[in-house]
Amino acid sequence: MVWTSEDEVSAGAYDGVVFAPDGDLLVGDFRNVTRIDFDTGDTVWRVGRTCSVSSSCGGASSGDALYIADATGGGNVIRRLSIATGALEYEGPVMSGFTVQNTPMVGPDGRIFMSRTQNNPAVDFFYAFEDTGGAINQLWSTEAAWTTTSEFCVGPDGSVYMIGPAQTIQRRHPATGALLDESASVDADFLSPRMAADRDGRVYFSNGSFNDGRFYSFNADLSPRWDVPVTNINIGAPAIGRDGTLVVCGVGTDVRAYRTERCIADFNGDGSVNTQDVLAFLNAWTAGDPSADVNGDGSVNTQDVLAFLNLWNAGCG
Repeated sequence: MVWTSEDEVSAGAYDGVVFAPDGDLLVGDFRNVTRIDFDTGDTVWRVGRTCSVSSSCGGASSGDALYIADATGGGNVIRRLSIATGALEYEGPVMSGFTVQNTPMVGPDGRIFMSRTQNNPAVDFFYAFEDTGGAINQLWSTEAAWTTTSEFCVGPDGSVYMIGPAQTIQRRHPATGALLDESASVDADFLSPRMAADRDGRVYFSNGSFNDGRFYSFNADLSPRWDVPVTNINIGAPAIGRDGTLVVCGVGTDVRAYRTERCIADFNGDGSVNTQDVLAFLNAWTAGDPSADVNGDGSVNTQDVLAFLNLWNAGCG
């Protein structure tokens, strides 16, 4: 054991943990948000909050901001906390509805997404917000299915994936909410979806169900690739590692790992190894994107340039 946290937290598996840029843990629970030093376990700060339920109270971090969903008069709001101090900086407009059992998500471009549902079609909506640096403004909202303890995802092209009211997966434009693609229904006895998208745009989906737990793979346009039963999958999927390994598991069942072999030299994933891959790699490397950590040592540095060029020279053979 490296450390035990200085203070107790009441967060559970459905709340989750996110991280500050330096690796500190940001833990949201029913009544508090706590920042814990990753090296010592000491409490850096703790602030009070009012989550609408006693689970699914985690946050979403982006840069120097932590976003949480809290109860307020008439519904719930997205609040921006300072990661440095925990101070409330500002909040968004009210999302109508009494409870919410989902947590917010932040896309790579900084847009904030939230599925605020409670099994009441009149107030069950998926929301998109923009943080201007001084305010959180609503971009759009659309009808959504009632889900609990759910996670959603954003594809590499920025598309956001959500659950529509007919229990279909919907792909929407992040800025406008326009519907781009839609899957067939993923009916389940208990819909607690978890999603992830890989760097090639493939979408992986768990229905979160128990007796009829199922795990799906889709192309970016939500055309089906394959699906398999995973009993009691609940929140056990999907997790994608840095090397592309996909892991799923169910309660009391096995842990399964999937991997599609991919040629690193084909960095942009278009099926060819050419100068476009060098440009794509250098753009990712310059931005410090984790995908540019070609040698897998946990850092993006000049060693990755050498590793990539060696792979690129060798091609995909």
